[in-house]
Amino acid sequence: MASSRRCRCWRRWRLPEKRWHRLALNLTMYPQKLINVGLPAGFDWQNDDGIRLAVASAEKALDGAGRVLLRPSGTEPLLRVMVEARSAGLVLNQAEAIAAAVRSATAAD
Repeated sequence: MASSRRCRCWRRWRLPEKRWHRLALNLTMYPQKLINVGLPAGFDWQNDDGIRLAVASAEKALDGAGRVLLRPSGTEPLLRVMVEARSAGLVLNQAEAIAAAVRSATAAD
């Protein structure tokens, strides 16, 4: 059963399955943290200085060894905050700091 559910994306890209397996050998998975934060309708999170500062601070802390992603949900009034890096502790701290900045910005609105 499990083998019938395997990803067959290699078929779409017309690459042999063995080549995809070789590509995946060099893939390193890092810890991620996703936090959903409620967002009032019409809130301009992209232009909020507090959120921008929190994102810039997180990116500086990651020092090029991770990533920060903020995006609105397409189905709920939420902003999704995702941080990924080598250190799980750093990931958690930075994701929580950004989520706190979003909460603070939306509370002040």
